[in-house]
Amino acid sequence: MLIDFKSDGGIAYFPGLNRSKLINTDSLSNEDSMKAKELVQRCRFFSITYNEVPQRGADRKTYTISITDGDNKNIIRVSDPVEDEALADLISFLNKLSRKAR
Repeated sequence: MLIDFKSDGGIAYFPGLNRSKLINTDSLSNEDSMKAKELVQRCRFFSITYNEVPQRGADRKTYTISITDGDNKNIIRVSDPVEDEALADLISFLNKLSRKAR
């Protein structure tokens, strides 16, 4: 599974430093790979549609997530606050993985 994750905005946002992160679940630890796949399934990622216009506010973030798994592919864009708990859990986990990759 390939995950392209990008967050924009927030208090300490610097566009040049905030690049998207490409995450290949095959290169993660077994535990992180299983967790990523579970979270993608739990939020029904391949059947949801979000394409939100970024909300104004100094501390609001907008997340763009593209996931490809075999023939399945979906791209969503969602802004804080993320009301879907399962999707919020996926975003939190992807943020964690992105920080590890720095």
